[in-house]
Parts: sequence; structure tokens; C-alpha cells
Amino acid sequence: MNKEIDAILAELRRAVAKFPTWPTDPLHALAVLGEEFGETTKAAVQAMYEPHKATPADVRAEAIQTAAMAIRFLISLDAYCWDRGPQHHQAALQGEHGAQSEGARSFTGNPDNQGEVRAFLNANPDREAEDGGRLG
Repeated sequence: MNKEIDAILAELRRAVAKFPTWPTDPLHALAVLGEEFGETTKAAVQAMYEPHKATPADVRAEAIQTAAMAIRFLISLDAYCWDRGPQHHQAALQGEHGAQSEGARSFTGNPDNQGEVRAFLNANPDREAEDGGRLG
């Protein structure tokens, strides 16, 4: 176990030397940790199902990086700015003045609603998709 701890601490020192600053808000800091976790997950999946792309040694290396970022996240808990960030209304899903329209109410709570969202947006051409085009 000391071998793993030593590797994590060495990675932590390397990461801090390369990136001496760290996000001030917890969500951006967590995104850094999440990115490392995603790389660990990818390496593990590849080691299992595409062994020509990754090995258990790759998984270990990614897990060490993830652990180092978890330490960075943890030690900054008292330094984070916990103020809620600005938010906006999604006009394509809401009626005027931020109130939900009747059509929006019918699909916003359903995670499997892509067809209903398309139908709503196509039936309401004044509510365009975020990219400026209509879905469908």
C-alpha cells in the first residue's frame, strides 16, 4: 500500500508543479476530478474489452492521477467560493417572462422525451433550438 500512496503523492507534486493554480469554485474543481475519473473509466473499459488499447498498468496510472486530483479537491474545500453562479432561462422551453408554457410542462419532467421536445419546437417555430435551427 505504501507504493500506491507514494505514487499518488508523487503525482500530486508533479500536478501542482505543472498546474500551480486550482479552481476557486467547487464545480470547476470537481470537473477536473471528473475528467480524471473519466480517463480511469475509459482505461478500465479498454483494458477489459479492447486490450490492444489499454492495460491494467494504464488503469493504475489513471487511478493514481484521479486520486491526486481527489486530494487537491479535498484540501481546497475551505477555500472554495460556494456562492451560487448566475443562471438563465431556456427560452425555447419557456413561455414569456420565464413562465413555463403549457407545451413545456408536458415534457420537462420526462427524461425520454426527445420526440415530444421536437414536436413542441416544430409546433412553435418562434422557439428555435439553441443552435438557431429547428429540431427534426
